[in-house]
Amino acid sequence: MISQVLNTLNRLIDEGHADVLSKLIEYRVECSEKLGDDPYVQVRLTADGFRVGILGLLNGMLSEHDKGALVHAVYGDQDQLVRFEEHKCEEA
Repeated sequence: MISQVLNTLNRLIDEGHADVLSKLIEYRVECSEKLGDDPYVQVRLTADGFRVGILGLLNGMLSEHDKGALVHAVYGDQDQLVRFEEHKCEEA
């Protein structure tokens, strides 16, 4: 499943949509502590409370199916989004 997601995201970059994807990745919305406690969805705790973005939600969905596999955004020297890669989490 993760390979299909990576293929689609990287195809969109190749088609010139990196700026849109980058904005989506950087955008986070306020969420509840309950969502922050979800075992799969990646949520950030900031001084303003719990925040979640599209990548945290996507990785939450993927991690339920592909244990330990996460989508990782790779940025270039000029802080531009250049590709997405699979990141394997090690078991604790």
